[in-house]
Amino acid sequence: METIEKNKEKFPTIEEINESFEEIINKTGETIIQSYEGKDFRNKIFIDKKGIYQYDIWVKTIKKDLKGYSYARSGPNFGKRVPLETVIHSIEYNKDGLECGGTSVAKLQGNGTWKYFN
Repeated sequence: METIEKNKEKFPTIEEINESFEEIINKTGETIIQSYEGKDFRNKIFIDKKGIYQYDIWVKTIKKDLKGYSYARSGPNFGKRVPLETVIHSIEYNKDGLECGGTSVAKLQGNGTWKYFN
């Protein structure tokens, strides 16, 4: 009888995700924040049996605007979305603090390294 083993993707640890966030924000001159204009913007980490499936941080841009970064693990998670790839997205906010856009800034490669986008 032939045994088929499922391909188990290795997901990054919190330390590896933090290193990726630092790599991104160091290039942009942004600063991680915990609050913005009196509102709470502490880091949010969501975990299940496989580890971290979502990790959100917020930064202040060099123009003093609010911006976020969100790590999302591929596959079914407890959230509503089902990411096809493990990625980090940037999230842009308008002057009222509402999400108004964003883009992919990094993607986890099969060898466990991140590919960063400009």
